[in-house]
Amino acid sequence: MSSTWEALRERNSVMKTIVERAAEGATAEAAWNGVAGVWDHFDDESHLLRELQQHWFHSLAASVDNALECGEGNLLDDVRRAYSSAAQRHLGLRRILDEYAEHPALVPLVRREHALLATAAGVDHSDEITRVFVAVPQQRRKSFFAKLFSAA
Repeated sequence: MSSTWEALRERNSVMKTIVERAAEGATAEAAWNGVAGVWDHFDDESHLLRELQQHWFHSLAASVDNALECGEGNLLDDVRRAYSSAAQRHLGLRRILDEYAEHPALVPLVRREHALLATAAGVDHSDEITRVFVAVPQQRRKSFFAKLFSAA
């Protein structure tokens, strides 16, 4: 196996360990502190957070795509179910990303995620929606997501 593939495998193993620790209840920082090799594969906290957000985004996008393809035809409900399902599957990942939701490294990536959700759900994602998703305090944003993606 080439050293590039081995490094990728090790990096994915480090991320998996971090996410598992968060799923077991560790805070984000506690989840990656003490994990062997974490700083061999990531330059800093921002780099690690961006990689975790990318992993979440790709999984969420696949869930949304599947929901739109196989759903019941109600875009908002189908996207709600896709989001809920992805969040359940990636509990540790969501815990870390929620804890660091205001981190500057994540803001543009979260904006991209929100645009995906809004577009897929058929919700206007104008500047006003983007402001609600991204620029409001975390508690209001969580409340907005709870309403948008609750099992209504």
